[in-house]
Amino acid sequence: MTASLVSRGLIADPSLRVGVSAVGDSGVVSPRLSAREVEILSTWLVCDTKVEVADKLFVTAATVRTHLARIRSKYRDVGRPAGTKIALLIRAVEDGYCTLDDIACKLDFGAHDEDDDGVVAPVVSVVR
Repeated sequence: MTASLVSRGLIADPSLRVGVSAVGDSGVVSPRLSAREVEILSTWLVCDTKVEVADKLFVTAATVRTHLARIRSKYRDVGRPAGTKIALLIRAVEDGYCTLDDIACKLDFGAHDEDDDGVVAPVVSVVR
């Protein structure tokens, strides 16, 4: 479809097809995610379950799954598959859809205990 649009002069550059951003400075093609896809993705990266994402964004878990499938499909279409959550995190950071600071600010690092002096300290468990 895109090839026929290019050959007919309707699209000047194949990199301008729907869902694909232009090639960046690093030579990597990034998929063009919608604002809602970025919102779903960034929320998914800081939540434990799709149900939790759905609750936070007032959608169904099926909607979250659909958006994540589309995001993964867009990455696969540009030759940069992201089949796991960590792969999606890496791609999102590489493409500027979020930063590690953004993710860290949204993360709940767990329960906190109060010391005797009233200072709240994070609970840390070490597994050996």
